Amino acid sequence: MSTFGMRAQGAPKRRLAAIALIAVLALSACASGSTTAGQAVDAVAAGQAESGAFPVTVKHALGEVTITEEPERIAVIGWTTPDIVVALGRVPVAVGKNSYGADDAGYFPWFREGVQELGGQLPLALPSLERGEIDFEKLLDTAPDLILATYSGITAEDYTRLSAIAPTVAYPETAWATPLEDNIKIVGKALGVPERSKKLQASLNATISSAAQDHPEFKDVTFAYGTIPSDDGTVLFNGPADTRVQLLEQLGMVLAPGISELAAASRESSSFNVSLEDMSDLTPGVFVTNVEDGAQWKKALASSSIFASWGPIDRGAVVVTSDHAQTMSLVSPSPLSIPWGLTSFVGPLSDAIGKLR
Repeated sequence: MSTFGMRAQGAPKRRLAAIALIAVLALSACASGSTTAGQAVDAVAAGQAESGAFPVTVKHALGEVTITEEPERIAVIGWTTPDIVVALGRVPVAVGKNSYGADDAGYFPWFREGVQELGGQLPLALPSLERGEIDFEKLLDTAPDLILATYSGITAEDYTRLSAIAPTVAYPETAWATPLEDNIKIVGKALGVPERSKKLQASLNATISSAAQDHPEFKDVTFAYGTIPSDDGTVLFNGPADTRVQLLEQLGMVLAPGISELAAASRESSSFNVSLEDMSDLTPGVFVTNVEDGAQWKKALASSSIFASWGPIDRGAVVVTSDHAQTMSLVSPSPLSIPWGLTSFVGPLSDAIGKLR
């Protein structure tokens, strides 16, 4: 996938909303150091832990870990969690270098703005920490004293090797499927700021509730979130464990009947494939999808009459996003990306729902 750095319209408003969310929680911080690959970088000053927060034991899908004192150097593997760390007032020493929707350095715009608002220095961005095979040597060079992989796909073998570097917290149940609320809670616990994490969640809930109240037309509208057809004649749909689906449900919408059942049958609650022929059995009011560009969407409609005539598409009740940063703000929703992305998303969503009248 290519990098797409252009921001959607409304970015100034999104920036202010994201920064306001950080400001509710963040303490003054400073940072120094080098971001040269393979060298350690300094984290924002610690000393923010709440009284009695340590030692703390965190259970997760790959075991449990006891964190004896407040971490000073936090490395993050996977998505979403870097934003949560920043929203809680800390800057990691190492994060994944995002390959889609980010700038050339691998940072999402909301993450860069959040770090700047804290007065911190951008962390080392390593491609292997985004997803895939981890470069353990480069991670070791950053000298972490805590590794957060709470929204990732690390394996049991990875966990063993990571734990030899520093205390490591994996996802609570399923790889790449940690609900945002759970992730905020886990990260807050690991950083020694459980009360601050509750305030962060409350502030985020208020942001989403405000968007829902501003758009009562969202309530009870059924939806499906998926892709355009692939070469094998299937469409990938997102199930109830997907964070994009959960966000739309928070806005008052309802996942279309049949999707949860298909997800359960596939044993892939986050996403699963459906043939074009079977797709007609799904009857959402609105379809939400992401594409590389407008040409790809037009090609999808021209190449499959079944897809083009499917209910929500036939009546134009579709939200098609080709802004890659906007896409990632929902693919990996976080306390920073949600305020950033909602501003440009709710309008097209409201327009699509209008086609149902």
